[in-house]
Amino acid sequence: MNNAELKKKVIATASSILREKDYISPVDMLIGTGMLTIKDYENWRCGRVPYLEKVCQANLGKLSLVMKELRSYAQQNNLKPSWTAYDQWGTKGVGSHLP
Repeated sequence: MNNAELKKKVIATASSILREKDYISPVDMLIGTGMLTIKDYENWRCGRVPYLEKVCQANLGKLSLVMKELRSYAQQNNLKPSWTAYDQWGTKGVGSHLP
C-alpha cells in the first residue's frame, strides 16, 4: 500500500473507530488498518512479545506515518489527547503464561 492509500485508510479507520467508541487509541488504529492482529496484540500485552513493533505488519516508516496521520486527524476533529498505559496482563508466577 502506498502512502496516499495508507493516509486514506487511516482517515477511514479513525472515522469508523469513533463511530464505535468515543476515543481512538494507537492500538485500535493499528488493528483497524490491519497492521496488527488481535492475537499479536494479546501476546504483547501478556509479555510474550518484547515490543509491539516486532509483530506489526509494517515497517517503522509506515508505522510512523500512521501515527502522524492519526495525530493530524485528531487535531482536525478537535479530539483531546490523553495518555494511555498499556499494563501487562496477568502476573508472573504459578500458572502464568508469562516467561
